[in-house]
Amino acid sequence: MLPVVMQAWSPSHRIPACRAVTRYMCLSVALFATSPTSFCLGIQEQSSTFTLFALWTSFGFHFLMRFSLALAGLAAVCSVHADNILIQVGANDTLTFSPSNITAKVGDTIAFQFQSKNHSVTQSSFTSPCVKSGVVDSGFQLATPGSGQLPEYSFNVTDLNPLWFFCAQTNPANHCNAGMVFSVNADETSPKTFAAFQALAEGKSGAASSTSAAGAAAKTGAGIRVNTNFLTVLVSLGIAVHLLW
Repeated sequence: MLPVVMQAWSPSHRIPACRAVTRYMCLSVALFATSPTSFCLGIQEQSSTFTLFALWTSFGFHFLMRFSLALAGLAAVCSVHADNILIQVGANDTLTFSPSNITAKVGDTIAFQFQSKNHSVTQSSFTSPCVKSGVVDSGFQLATPGSGQLPEYSFNVTDLNPLWFFCAQTNPANHCNAGMVFSVNADETSPKTFAAFQALAEGKSGAASSTSAAGAAAKTGAGIRVNTNFLTVLVSLGIAVHLLW
């Protein structure tokens, strides 16, 4: 391993390493511009220990050092690009999540603010809306309006698969059966829509409801805090790293 490292540090390998990483940065700019989600998923995969070890053994320490620097900068862009999505639970003493159906990206944080009564955010499945199934569970959060500090719970989105949730409160009434459910990345073009999920929770026959896909989409993203376009940041980062080399 030592001869490989020493060879990688030699001047003859400096220019190829710089050019390769610069090319990587340019390709990253193009991917981020067309699909930020795919870009950030790729950054996660490339940050794995296996990938970095493979770069070490294939191209040497000199290339690995520069690639790691570029990767760290790109990962920071993903972090800045992520959104914080606020969901109001039990707003105005209603049995609702507001919004109840959202679209989220990998890296986004979904934050629930409990505004009244005693509710929970409990993960379930599409086929069994009111049965706990999953790792996300806030437990019951008693909110006292006017107290000045409302309970909160949050989790990070790690993939783009649909996620389904309900309120597990059953006293004095079953909140899930009353339609108090919530979804992330529900596919409104498939049979497993948010409206169908809510209909199952309410015990209605059939998976579909009269709520249109357009109506469900109107609820989607109402609580998202949209960030600015970070393409300029990414381009500037690439130029800065290139000049440093």
